[in-house]
Amino acid sequence: MLEIAPEFFEAETRMEFYIEAEMKRAWANELNVLSEVDRICTRHGIPYFAYYGTLLGAVRHRGFIPWDDDIDLAMKRKDFLTFLEYAKRELPEAFCIKSFYVNPENTNPIHAVLNRTDIGKNNALTSQYYDCPYICGLDIYVLDGIPQDLEQAQMQHSLYNIFYDLTNQFETYQADGTLEDLLAQVKDLVGIDFVRDRTLKAQIWKAAEAVAQMFDVSECDRLVWMPDRVLGPDGKNHPIEAFSQTVRLPFETLTVSAPAGYEDVLSGLYGENWHICDKSGAAHDYPFYRKQNEWMEQNSSAET
Repeated sequence: MLEIAPEFFEAETRMEFYIEAEMKRAWANELNVLSEVDRICTRHGIPYFAYYGTLLGAVRHRGFIPWDDDIDLAMKRKDFLTFLEYAKRELPEAFCIKSFYVNPENTNPIHAVLNRTDIGKNNALTSQYYDCPYICGLDIYVLDGIPQDLEQAQMQHSLYNIFYDLTNQFETYQADGTLEDLLAQVKDLVGIDFVRDRTLKAQIWKAAEAVAQMFDVSECDRLVWMPDRVLGPDGKNHPIEAFSQTVRLPFETLTVSAPAGYEDVLSGLYGENWHICDKSGAAHDYPFYRKQNEWMEQNSSAET
């Protein structure tokens, strides 16, 4: 376990934003997960990068953005797959990995490392985990290359968009009866015939991942988390040189690995005024543990 000074757990106000003690305990657990991921990556020479709000927080705040509640990392595809192989063997016993590369029923394109699989204030792990009863962890975004050839780049984008749409609208297409027709069209187009079982959606995500990694990085001049290429502006396609080296930046009680070209990355993610604070909150409901807390209140078994 990561040793953290007692004063870290005290509620405080940063930049006129109140951070409750409960959030500080959750932060501590996320930092502990970060320290374990960093340990594995350092031991095996696997580059990783602070990304999204964690990169912004490291550069601008030397830690968490006060109104943020999670940790985001990025890895290049090849490095992520290498990390998975070591992580499955070397993470602490209670930890788990959320990824369709590990669990074929997982259908989230954002991979995650979590400190536990169950919650509860009286759970045996809770006292060990800084008296925090929640599942805490970090997200990993996998970066793939966009080829320099414009026709190849457009072909990759079009194919990825087909699979992304199928997964993003999977339940809708199931409900309205069009899913089978769409899957038949995919089979005619690219020759993939998916197995019709409870892993179907994850199979489609894996097909999307195959499209994302279809070009070697040596053929590419940009890196991107591929869903951002579908959803976001072109600025989220980063120059590959920005990730050619890493630097260590302070992050709360630790240091975190970051892309040496972090200014280019932050400009792409947040615009040229990324250094100006905007208390718009995270991309999900804050705090992340609200639903876990509600579950514990409704289920007394979580307290035994």
